[in-house]
Amino acid sequence: MLSRLIFSVREGGSHYVQATARQNARRALPEEIIRQLFVLSLLHDYKYPEDRIRLEWQIQIGRERKRADIVVLDENGSVLVIIEIKVETDKHSMAQLKSYMAITGAQYGALISASEMECIQMRSAREVSPVRDIPLFDVSSPSFIDILPNTTT
Repeated sequence: MLSRLIFSVREGGSHYVQATARQNARRALPEEIIRQLFVLSLLHDYKYPEDRIRLEWQIQIGRERKRADIVVLDENGSVLVIIEIKVETDKHSMAQLKSYMAITGAQYGALISASEMECIQMRSAREVSPVRDIPLFDVSSPSFIDILPNTTT
Protein backbone atom coordinates (compact mmCIF):
# COMPACT_ATOMS: atom_id res chain seq x y z
CA MET A 1 0.00 0.00 0.00
CA LEU A 2 2.87 2.35 0.80
CA SER A 3 4.05 2.18 -2.81
CA ARG A 4 0.72 3.71 -3.94
CA LEU A 5 1.28 6.94 -2.00
CA ILE A 6 2.43 9.92 -4.06
CA PHE A 7 5.42 11.68 -2.49
CA SER A 8 6.91 14.96 -3.63
CA VAL A 9 9.58 17.39 -2.47
CA ARG A 10 9.01 21.13 -2.44
CA GLU A 11 11.42 24.04 -2.33
CA GLY A 12 13.39 23.93 0.89
CA GLY A 13 13.39 20.14 0.94
CA SER A 14 10.02 19.57 2.64
CA HIS A 15 8.39 16.25 1.75
CA TYR A 16 4.69 16.03 0.89
CA VAL A 17 2.33 13.09 0.49
CA GLN A 18 -1.06 12.41 -1.06
CA ALA A 19 -3.12 9.26 -1.58
CA THR A 20 -4.47 10.27 -5.00
CA ALA A 21 -3.66 12.84 -7.64
CA ARG A 22 -7.01 14.58 -6.99
CA GLN A 23 -6.12 15.39 -3.38
CA ASN A 24 -3.97 18.22 -2.15
CA ALA A 25 -0.47 17.20 -1.13
CA ARG A 26 0.11 17.54 2.61
CA ARG A 27 3.34 17.72 4.57
CA ALA A 28 4.59 14.15 5.10
CA LEU A 29 4.58 14.02 8.90
CA PRO A 30 4.10 10.60 10.57
CA GLU A 31 0.39 11.16 11.34
CA GLU A 32 -0.22 12.37 7.78
CA ILE A 33 1.40 9.31 6.25
CA ILE A 34 -0.85 7.09 8.40
CA ARG A 35 -3.88 9.13 7.29
CA GLN A 36 -2.98 8.88 3.61
CA LEU A 37 -2.43 5.13 3.92
CA PHE A 38 -5.88 4.78 5.45
CA VAL A 39 -7.40 6.85 2.63
CA LEU A 40 -5.90 4.31 0.23
CA SER A 41 -7.40 1.53 2.34
CA LEU A 42 -10.83 3.22 2.20
CA LEU A 43 -10.55 3.33 -1.59
CA HIS A 44 -9.06 -0.11 -2.27
CA ASP A 45 -10.08 -2.33 0.67
CA TYR A 46 -13.39 -0.78 1.74
CA LYS A 47 -14.32 0.24 -1.84
CA TYR A 48 -15.56 3.76 -0.99
CA PRO A 49 -15.77 6.16 -3.93
CA GLU A 50 -13.23 8.95 -3.64
CA ASP A 51 -15.94 11.61 -3.79
CA ARG A 52 -17.38 10.35 -0.47
CA ILE A 53 -14.09 10.77 1.44
CA ARG A 54 -13.21 14.12 3.01
CA LEU A 55 -10.14 15.20 4.96
CA GLU A 56 -10.09 17.79 7.73
CA TRP A 57 -13.92 17.89 7.97
CA GLN A 58 -14.96 20.89 10.06
CA ILE A 59 -17.06 20.23 13.16
CA GLN A 60 -18.62 23.05 15.18
CA ILE A 61 -18.38 22.47 18.96
CA GLY A 62 -19.90 25.48 20.68
CA ARG A 63 -17.80 28.43 19.60
CA GLU A 64 -14.87 26.24 18.60
CA ARG A 65 -14.26 24.68 15.22
CA LYS A 66 -12.53 21.32 15.26
CA ARG A 67 -11.54 19.12 12.35
CA ALA A 68 -12.07 15.39 11.99
CA ASP A 69 -9.14 13.74 10.22
CA ILE A 70 -11.25 11.73 7.76
CA VAL A 71 -14.98 11.44 7.23
CA VAL A 72 -16.90 9.19 4.88
CA LEU A 73 -20.21 10.56 3.64
CA ASP A 74 -23.31 8.52 2.88
CA GLU A 75 -25.39 8.84 -0.28
CA ASN A 76 -27.19 11.89 1.18
CA GLY A 77 -23.98 13.76 2.07
CA SER A 78 -24.33 13.08 5.81
CA VAL A 79 -21.37 11.86 7.85
CA LEU A 80 -21.46 8.05 8.08
CA VAL A 81 -17.95 7.33 9.41
CA ILE A 82 -15.47 9.49 11.31
CA ILE A 83 -11.85 8.41 11.48
CA GLU A 84 -9.34 9.96 13.83
CA ILE A 85 -5.66 9.32 13.21
CA LYS A 86 -3.14 9.54 16.04
CA VAL A 87 0.54 8.68 16.27
CA GLU A 88 -0.34 7.14 19.65
CA THR A 89 -3.87 6.72 21.00
CA ASP A 90 -5.11 7.35 24.54
CA LYS A 91 -8.43 7.73 26.41
CA HIS A 92 -8.70 11.35 25.29
CA SER A 93 -8.49 10.23 21.65
CA MET A 94 -11.53 7.95 22.01
CA ALA A 95 -13.47 10.67 23.87
CA GLN A 96 -12.69 13.06 21.02
CA LEU A 97 -13.95 10.54 18.44
CA LYS A 98 -17.16 9.90 20.38
CA SER A 99 -17.87 13.63 20.72
CA TYR A 100 -17.36 14.15 16.97
CA MET A 101 -19.72 11.24 16.26
CA ALA A 102 -22.38 12.60 18.62
CA ILE A 103 -22.26 16.07 17.05
CA THR A 104 -22.33 14.89 13.43
CA GLY A 105 -24.62 11.90 13.89
CA ALA A 106 -22.01 9.54 12.44
CA GLN A 107 -22.95 5.92 12.98
CA TYR A 108 -19.40 4.51 12.84
CA GLY A 109 -16.04 5.68 14.07
CA ALA A 110 -12.47 4.46 14.02
CA LEU A 111 -9.43 5.45 16.03
CA ILE A 112 -6.29 4.55 14.13
CA SER A 113 -2.59 4.65 14.94
CA ALA A 114 0.41 3.05 13.28
CA SER A 115 -0.10 -0.08 15.37
CA GLU A 116 -3.82 -0.40 16.11
CA MET A 117 -7.36 0.28 14.95
CA GLU A 118 -10.31 0.51 17.31
CA CYS A 119 -13.80 0.74 15.76
CA ILE A 120 -17.09 1.71 17.36
CA GLN A 121 -20.72 2.02 16.35
CA MET A 122 -23.00 4.63 17.89
CA ARG A 123 -26.38 2.95 18.30
CA SER A 124 -27.90 5.90 20.21
CA ALA A 125 -26.69 9.02 22.00
CA ARG A 126 -25.87 6.90 25.04
CA GLU A 127 -25.00 3.55 23.53
CA VAL A 128 -21.64 3.02 21.83
CA SER A 129 -20.47 -0.50 21.04
CA PRO A 130 -17.15 -1.84 19.81
CA VAL A 131 -17.32 -3.43 16.34
CA ARG A 132 -14.82 -5.43 14.31
CA ASP A 133 -14.49 -2.84 11.56
CA ILE A 134 -16.17 0.05 9.80
CA PRO A 135 -18.69 -0.90 7.10
CA LEU A 136 -17.66 -1.78 3.58
CA PHE A 137 -19.17 0.12 0.69
CA ASP A 138 -21.57 -2.08 -1.26
CA VAL A 139 -20.66 -1.41 -4.88
CA SER A 140 -23.92 -2.94 -6.11
CA SER A 141 -26.08 -0.29 -4.38
CA PRO A 142 -25.76 2.97 -2.45
CA SER A 143 -26.28 1.08 0.83
CA PHE A 144 -23.63 -0.28 3.13
CA ILE A 145 -22.72 -3.73 4.41
CA ASP A 146 -23.19 -3.80 8.17
CA ILE A 147 -20.44 -5.05 10.44
CA LEU A 148 -21.33 -7.41 13.28
CA PRO A 149 -20.58 -6.29 16.86
CA ASN A 150 -17.19 -7.25 18.18
CA THR A 151 -17.55 -10.13 20.63
CA THR A 152 -13.99 -10.02 21.95
CA THR A 153 -12.81 -7.70 24.67
